[in-house]
Amino acid sequence: MTDKMLAAYNNSETDGQLREDLTTEPVVLLFHRLASSARKPSGVEWKELFAMMGRRTAPVIRLLHDSGDGLTFNEQCVCLLVSLHFTPSEMGTLTGVSPQGISNMRSRLMWKLFRAGGGARDFDARLQTLK
Repeated sequence: MTDKMLAAYNNSETDGQLREDLTTEPVVLLFHRLASSARKPSGVEWKELFAMMGRRTAPVIRLLHDSGDGLTFNEQCVCLLVSLHFTPSEMGTLTGVSPQGISNMRSRLMWKLFRAGGGARDFDARLQTLK
């Protein structure tokens, strides 16, 4: 993603309050419960999470939509979960990927989505600051 495209995302209407509101949505709370009980979400539950994010015009949904890099389903899920502040352990449980695999995936996503180097935490910070 070019700096110009990133600036467009950062200048969108979404603000910090919207991000806070997303973390208290029932489907997000359900995902936390699933992770804490070591259960993977069903396809219907994943669809509900994606739909909720889309209805709220979450910036990560726009980013995923505009990405021409053909992200896998797990990569898309990890992006949503990172934007909702899930832990790597929770992400691993929900996607069936090891926490180390989640960290590796986040590092690769830094390049795929932002065309920048960096590690997993850099990716999280960059994704979570999209407005």
